[in-house]
Amino acid sequence: MSEEDPLLTSGAPSQNELESPLPLRDLLTREVLVASVNYALLALVEISFRTMQPLFLSTPIAVGGLGLDPPIIGTVMSVYGILNGAFTMCFFSRLTDYFGAKWVYVMGISASVPCFSLFPVINHLARNSIQRSGELGMGVWVAVGLQVLLSVLVSGLCYGAHVSKHLAHPWI
Repeated sequence: MSEEDPLLTSGAPSQNELESPLPLRDLLTREVLVASVNYALLALVEISFRTMQPLFLSTPIAVGGLGLDPPIIGTVMSVYGILNGAFTMCFFSRLTDYFGAKWVYVMGISASVPCFSLFPVINHLARNSIQRSGELGMGVWVAVGLQVLLSVLVSGLCYGAHVSKHLAHPWI
């Protein structure tokens, strides 16, 4: 077979065509855009919350936070990390198989609304608790725990949805 053979010149792309990069417009399909926007939204929500939470926990109660000491803040953040890993390992796959990646992602992002909404609620509970007993009461810690659990849903459900095998489905 020589290079002039019709089998080698039949409509197959040449080596130069295979090596040339695709135009950006060809890469920006609907699926790519939706996945990119969803991931950007998740990153914005997650980074905002992960930045605000330790600031809130350390800010004095009179200014709108909880006024906790660094070791207690570290404990709260450690509990989040442990719960996030355990939740992702034990439940993410099952939830994704049952509900599908789209609804798992939607549930995760939806959990960010009460996460952020709990900041003023926790501060209000802390102010009332300090006025009554001089220390943070059980209601404050339950609300902080609820916020940590909800934040586990945000990161534990959403990040995995982007690498799930279900992303190939036409719901994108």
